[in-house]
Formats: sequence, structure tokens, C-alpha cells
Amino acid sequence: MDKWYNRAWLHVLEELQVNQEKGLDESEIDSRKNEFGNNIIFVETKESVLKVLLRQIINPFVIYILISIIFSFYLKSYFLAIINIIFIFGFVTIFYMDYKKTYGFIDELDVLNNINVKVMRNYTTRIVKSSELAVGDIVQLSRDSIVPADIRILECKRLKVDEYLVTGEREPSSKYSTKIEEKDIPLSIVSNMAFMGSRVISGEAVGVVVEVGEKTQIGKIISFVRVNNSGEEVLKNTIIKYLNKVVVYILISLIAGSGLHYLYYRDLNLTNDVFMNSFMVSYPIWAFVVLFFVAYYELKSLQKKGIHINSLETLSKISHIHGIFMNKLGALSKEECEVRRIYADGNYINLYDVEAFKEISASRLINIAYLASASNINSIDKAINHFIEQNGIIDTLEEEPRLKIFDIPYDNSKRLKTSVNKVDSFYRAHVIGDVDAILDSCIHIMKDGFEVELTREEIDDIKNAHIEMSNIGLRVVALAYRNFSYEPSPKENIESNLVLVGLIAIKNEMNINAKEDIGYCKDTGILPIIFTDDDKLSCLYGLKTLEIKGGLDKIQSGIEIDYTNHEEFIRNIHKYRMFSRINSYHKYIILKQLKERGTNMMIFLDNMTHIPLMSLSCLEVGVGKNLTNMIKKLCHIYIEDDYLHNMLLVIKRCKFIDKGKGYMEKFLLSITPLTTLMAFAYIVYFNGENLVLAYAVYSIIPAILALKMFYGGIKIFNIWSYVILMFIFIGIIALIYFTNMDLSFLIFFIVYIAINMHLYRTIIK
Repeated sequence: MDKWYNRAWLHVLEELQVNQEKGLDESEIDSRKNEFGNNIIFVETKESVLKVLLRQIINPFVIYILISIIFSFYLKSYFLAIINIIFIFGFVTIFYMDYKKTYGFIDELDVLNNINVKVMRNYTTRIVKSSELAVGDIVQLSRDSIVPADIRILECKRLKVDEYLVTGEREPSSKYSTKIEEKDIPLSIVSNMAFMGSRVISGEAVGVVVEVGEKTQIGKIISFVRVNNSGEEVLKNTIIKYLNKVVVYILISLIAGSGLHYLYYRDLNLTNDVFMNSFMVSYPIWAFVVLFFVAYYELKSLQKKGIHINSLETLSKISHIHGIFMNKLGALSKEECEVRRIYADGNYINLYDVEAFKEISASRLINIAYLASASNINSIDKAINHFIEQNGIIDTLEEEPRLKIFDIPYDNSKRLKTSVNKVDSFYRAHVIGDVDAILDSCIHIMKDGFEVELTREEIDDIKNAHIEMSNIGLRVVALAYRNFSYEPSPKENIESNLVLVGLIAIKNEMNINAKEDIGYCKDTGILPIIFTDDDKLSCLYGLKTLEIKGGLDKIQSGIEIDYTNHEEFIRNIHKYRMFSRINSYHKYIILKQLKERGTNMMIFLDNMTHIPLMSLSCLEVGVGKNLTNMIKKLCHIYIEDDYLHNMLLVIKRCKFIDKGKGYMEKFLLSITPLTTLMAFAYIVYFNGENLVLAYAVYSIIPAILALKMFYGGIKIFNIWSYVILMFIFIGIIALIYFTNMDLSFLIFFIVYIAINMHLYRTIIK
């Protein structure tokens, strides 16, 4: 996103060459559309529900069930007809839910192309369609308006906007027109812009269109959507294939049995009746029910742990993953940081001694930290503010007024952040940043409350303290200031000729399971690639903590990538396990090279800047409770916290499901022909008597054994499965006893159960 929010609204109007009162002239619209693009979100063409349903129905196993329903009514076996109808109804319901999930997203987006918008054109207010807007249009927003493009707010009155579709925030955002100084901030706190697809809850506003169509925030996300209309419908995977394969096995068995029956009895009508009765009870609906139960149970179990899987298709992709590209913060370490050490006047300060912070140097350091981190944007800002507020140190802050004049946002190239404030009768720049960057900008240091020349000895002391703290895994920032007798301008080189005050070290604790999780990755052949804002020494400590073999040769910084020969970087990329202070471009080239090497990477997405990386990954995992709602929808998996540990839990469950599914497939393809022939023999021998009972036994017994293939390792399930089998056996005996049924019924079912048990034991071994 072009940083429109970092500019004053007057400058935005000047850059776009538009007058707020006049708006655009009609003659300008076409030329602006040619220059900046049309305000249209291009989405996949939506297929009709009937067309997609028809494609699902034209599956051998669905057709088989439909024919079974016809046979059931013809033979007046209404119970079997009801069972099959319930199955079809359940199948259609699941299909429709999946259809709404897939195509409801398209409906939601397509609406954005046809919104009525109140716009100023040539001093006249007009109503136009959102697709007719151009960059520079002056738009009026009011209650219940849908924001038709990305808009920089020019003026507003009590404006609140629901941005859930874009940012994921459920609480409405208050909007203002003032310029924002911070750069690279989350969309959820960009308070002077309204994003396409948001809805006005209250208030009114006037704004200028700054981005349209595919260049809007929502448009950029959509450009990476991979909606597959040719078959992402329900259960499109290997399950369908072997459920269809079962039909072939059944038909072969039925045709063979019917042929032998006709040759023996020479009665076509009798053979037809036997064929239809056998046809009705042969298809293993229980297999579909078992698979649905397993999928539903597993997805719900994961949801309780804050893991949301968007599609069952995702589970099949996980087995193809070779590596995970992740931010150390949140994936391996806690997202919350805390202040662990403060260094000033050549010594470490006792963090819990409030009196120590009343000394001039310590007091100045805390003032700089408090003012420079007031934006509370990142984990370091939050840690510093929490430390100052919770430890009672806020009472020691300098009492003179500190009117903010302006901020200089953190810059990745300079690695500094500054707040310029009016202090009494002069002005002061409060600067926080990386130690090396601060040292390069300092000419003095504060010692015992006095500014003295920064000598080589002092620089060495600061660097040694930095190294000492980095070696125990602390992230260190330096703090400095500069006084002005006049009000400085943002155009001046303010972050120079600074006075160094001291260092603050932040600790970002590793998760309890981090070392175990990395060990599991190594044991299973998954390549963990970590990026972090820590310096290389802290990264080295991190590698040791995680028990990843190697030293600094396993770590590459963003600066080193910039100055390393490209061919050499490509040649060694497989060696690196941790990247220090890399930007979005670095991440892109890292993943691009890994993809070209045939490495299927899973990536953790925690903000909008990672969207371009989606095209380079095999599987995307949205992470974080503040992730935008759109990215949650686009990612295959969404995890709320403890990202790596929970993702590995998904991988483990997928392996468990794949193992059970493999067992069940073998069992199904083995037992189906046998069940069909036994059903055929049962109908011939017993003249179809108690067919519903036989059908129940033919379904329940293999279903229980199939579930044991998935959950046989769970003791309580094993106990219940044997209890159910025992009750079935006792029930059959009681039925024979009280109804004077032929004892051969019992023998027949015992044989069937024995065959099932034998196949089960053979397969799981």
C-alpha cells in the first residue's frame, strides 16, 4: 500500500491534482481509469448450485444409492429406502454447506462492484456505481454506506467503520483525518483511511479515492485467491475415488452371483429379485458415515485448540510439506516481551530500584524510552511501556511538559525511530534504535548527568555490554537524544549528532515446547526456517537453545543478503536456518529460491505484507488473533496462538488420519466383495427374511472395526467397541431364542463377524 496515511490530506489532494470542493471533471474520468485502473474486483465466475450438484451426483456411488432407493420402493423395503434417503439428504446438505463456503466468498466480493456511491463531480453531487469511480474522486460516506474503494479521509464527524472483512477486527474503528507518522503499521490502526468493503456504522465523512480495484487492500488479497471452481466441492479427494471403486467390486460380485444363480435355478424373475435385494444391502454406506465422523471429530477437536482448517483438502496437502517458513515471534517464542536489563553510566541498573531511576542519566533514558515508544506498535514498545507503568517508574519521569511536535517512524534502512517533543523552552529529539545505528549517529554520551565526548573506550564498553546481553538471548536497543534551541523540521537530519544515554535489553521467552517442536521437525524431515528481528548474536543463542547444530554459518542477516553475491547466496541457501532482520523482499527471494529447488514450503502469515509470499508456498497458515478476516479465509489453516506447536499437532493428526484411512481402504476393498456374496447367499438361503437385521449386522460390524483402525489406540474406545460387539452377539442370540428363528442365522452371522475380525487383524498388522 502506498503510504497515503503518512501524508497530510492537503498533500494527498495536491498529489492527486483534485479540488475537494469541485471534485473531478467528467472529462478526466477515462484518462484516470487508464492511468490508475478500473475500480472492479475481478472474481471467478460463479457456477450455479444445480450444475455443481449435478457434477457431484454423477458419481458411481451416488448413482448406486439412488438406484437402491428405487429398488427399495419397488420391493416395498421401506426401511432400507429411508436409510438411503437419509444418506442422500446428508450428502446434499454437506455439499450445499461446502458450496456456500466456496461461492459465498465470491458473492461477498461481487457486491462491491455494484455499490451506489455519492460522489462530487464538477461541483455537483451525483450517484454513481462503484465500478465508475476513479482515483481522485471525492466521495461522501454516511451511516450504512459500504466503502467503495480505498479512501483517504479528508474530513469526518464521529465516524465509526466496521472493518471486519478487511482487518478481522470485530469492534468498529473510529476514524479521523489527521496524518499518521508511523510507517508499516497494521491496517487495524490506520485511522485516517477507510478500506474497500468496510461498512460505516455511524457518523459521516468526505474522502478522496486513492486506490481502486486490484490495487485496494482487498483487491491485493483477492489477486492471490485460488478459488478452484472445477472441483473444490465437497470431498473431492481420494475418498471419493475409492468409494467409487467399491461400486465396481460390488457389481462384479453381484453379476457373478446372479449368473451362477440363474444357471442353477433357470428362473429370471427369481434371479432379478435376488439381485435387487442384494443390490440394496451391499453398498457400505457405513464407510461414508465413518469417514464423515472421523473428519468432523478431528476438525472439531482442533477448533477447540484454536486451530481452524478451511477445507478437508488441506489435510491431503500437509503430507507434501518439506519445510516451514516462520517468524520466531509467536511460532517459537511468546509474543509478549519484557525488559530484562537496563545499562547506563557504565553499569546495569537494578530494575526494581525506583530510586535508581531518579538519577539524571537513568531518568533521561526512561524518558526517551517512554516518548519514543509511545505509539505502542511493536513488541518492544509494549514491553517498555509495560515496564515503566507496572514498576512505578512512571512517577520518576521528567515533569516538564512534553508536547509532541512530530514523529519520524521506524525506517528499516536507518533502523531508528524518533519522537520530537517540546520540553520547557527548547525542543528534544528522543531516539531509539539498533545499537550500531545509534552509535554511528552519536558524538557524545551522557555520563553522570553530563554530556561528554564519545570516546573509543566508551564505544567499546557499549559494544561489550551489547555483546554480553545478546549472548544470553536478549534483544538490545540503544537510546539517545538531541536538543534544539529552535523547532526543528522533519526535513532536517535530526537523527545525527546525538547524545548516547544507554541500552535497554528485551527478553522474548521461548515457548515451553519450542525445542521439542524443532526436534520433531528434524526427526520427520521438515526443514524449519526462522526469521527474526534479533541481531546475529541473539540468533546464535536461539540456535543453541533450540539445539539446531551450527554456528554463525547457519545465520544470514538482511544486510549480508544485500551485499552477498547472488550466485553464492543461492548456492548456500539450503544451509541457513535463521535469518536476522530481513525485509519483505528478502523473504520473497528466499522462498523463491527454495521453490525453484523443489522445496514445498509452508508459510505462517501474520500480516498483509506477507500476501505476495502466498504464490511461493505450498500451504499457507494464517496466525495471530489480530489477523485480518480476509487472510483467514484465504489461508488453508488459521491458528490463534503457539503457531508451530499447534501446526505440528495438525501434522501429527494428519499422519494419524492417513494411517487409519489407508487401513480402512484396504479393509473396505477386501470386505466389500465378501459382504456382497454373503448378502447374496443370505437372501438365497433364507429367502430374504429379516433382511433389515442382516443389513444392520453388515453395517455395524465393519463400521466398528473401521473406527478401531483410527482410534484403536484409545483404551476407552476399545472397551466400548467390544461392549457393542458383545451386545450385538447377545441380541442376535436373544432374537433367535424368542422368535424361534433358525439357528443357522446365528452361525451365518458368527461366520461374518469372524471373517471381519480376521481381515481387521491381518490389515493392522
